[in-house]
Amino acid sequence: MALVNAKEQTTMAVNPIPKGYHTATPYLIIKGASDAIEFYKKAFGATELLRMAQPDGRVGHAEVKIGDSDYAGRRVPGDGVPGTEVARRFLG
Repeated sequence: MALVNAKEQTTMAVNPIPKGYHTATPYLIIKGASDAIEFYKKAFGATELLRMAQPDGRVGHAEVKIGDSDYAGRRVPGDGVPGTEVARRFLG
């Protein structure tokens, strides 16, 4: 993949896979994301890499590592967030 800078007419290589990630990285949308992260730690020995809290304290985004694989996820979105109704129908 290449990124073209139209102003300078230059091309530079872009790696679409961030360093340290695999070709496919699951992104989970979870009810009770904080509880899920704690479960992953206890059940699978997961390491929490990142947690970004929303103003209400719920997880807005988090990343955990299980073995050599990273997983990203967030809580079920609230009202006004794109994808809310799809997530609610899917998750019940």
